[in-house]
Amino acid sequence: MSLSTRTIFLKMKDSPMGTFLANWVMFEELLVSIHASGRIEADDLDLLGSLRYAIDYHYQQWADLLRPYWMQVIIAGRSLRQDPFLSALEKAIKPDEASSYASMEELGAARKTLNLMLSDQAGV
Repeated sequence: MSLSTRTIFLKMKDSPMGTFLANWVMFEELLVSIHASGRIEADDLDLLGSLRYAIDYHYQQWADLLRPYWMQVIIAGRSLRQDPFLSALEKAIKPDEASSYASMEELGAARKTLNLMLSDQAGV
């Protein structure tokens, strides 16, 4: 089952995880936009900082739930060694890394994690 992060959010927006997912969707879209343009504007940095703060705050309550799912994710034939959500947040504090290919891989790993969780909850 392959779902975009936005679709995952729409399916779960009324769940307790909805606030975290709403912020994650905006964060992901911002990083993808920065990556596509190849530059980061001052407004992007401000929004990135706000989103990082909100996500970090809300993620703390979901980290334990998501851990078994991200530990199942395989990227380029290798299991993840670290939490893709925290890794993406960490890379986003450095403007040169916010739009990096590695940062995009972290977003993909986070999306796969959310897909696994949603599939599991739906009994798929």
